Amino acid sequence: MFYRALKDYKLAPSVKQAQLLRARFDRIFKRASTGYATLDRLLRRLFRNKDGLLRVLERPEIPINTNTSETTSAPSSRKRKISGGTVSDKGRDARDIMLGLPKPA
Repeated sequence: MFYRALKDYKLAPSVKQAQLLRARFDRIFKRASTGYATLDRLLRRLFRNKDGLLRVLERPEIPINTNTSETTSAPSSRKRKISGGTVSDKGRDARDIMLGLPKPA
């Protein structure tokens, strides 16, 4: 629901809405304790990264997520997982060079 609110904000940014989203973020992620150590650590870490996570409130033109860049690198990651990586340093260098070449449009 919070992510949806950020996406809606990008479509119609306003100072008032940005203030509401910051306050909502605080309510969600600035909890004293949930009773679950792992969840508490995660919430603290997310709260520490608040500025970066809410950068869209200052600059609505930037993407909220990195799905596009992750999709672009997915085929090479999949191949690396299947093949188990490279056998030699030369193979790794060759792979890195090929990944650096621009894809045809």
